[in-house]
Amino acid sequence: MSTEIKARHDVNEKLIKFHDVVRITATNEIGLVIEGSNESGVHGLCVENEFIGLGDWLDVYPDGELEVVGNVDTTYVDRQI
Repeated sequence: MSTEIKARHDVNEKLIKFHDVVRITATNEIGLVIEGSNESGVHGLCVENEFIGLGDWLDVYPDGELEVVGNVDTTYVDRQI
């Protein structure tokens, strides 16, 4: 096994990034993309949802299995209307 998790693209060929919120197309489950590592030295992005027990390395999912539906690193701009 490689120590670096390979990048993946979603159903729209968009590169999946840190803090993306993704939908698993096969099950409609929602997960958050986080950075992870383990004692074997493997590190990279994983998909996690503690409420449903989801926790897999990103490269478990083939390209096109996930759909990016948002990203939690958004900037709020206070505008007066």
